[in-house]
Amino acid sequence: MDVIENMYKNSIQASERNMRKDKHYKKAKNQSKQCYEWLCKNLSPKELEKLNKLIKCYDTKIKRKNVYCFKTGFKTGVAVALKSLEE
Repeated sequence: MDVIENMYKNSIQASERNMRKDKHYKKAKNQSKQCYEWLCKNLSPKELEKLNKLIKCYDTKIKRKNVYCFKTGFKTGVAVALKSLEE
């Protein structure tokens, strides 16, 4: 793991606790929870297993994307700061 990714994961990673104040995030989270609960009641065990596998894959993809975006933003910010010092 590189230094910037380590920084993201261990020190300043955005937390869902910080998102609780965002009403759109909270609404979407509640809707997704309700939808998941409905699906759990109405899907067969085999279908539910596939759904959970899909969710796990999606979560992994989103976590990787968040790390990538953080690293890219961090590198861009440092580049801009260094460039501004040159002038």
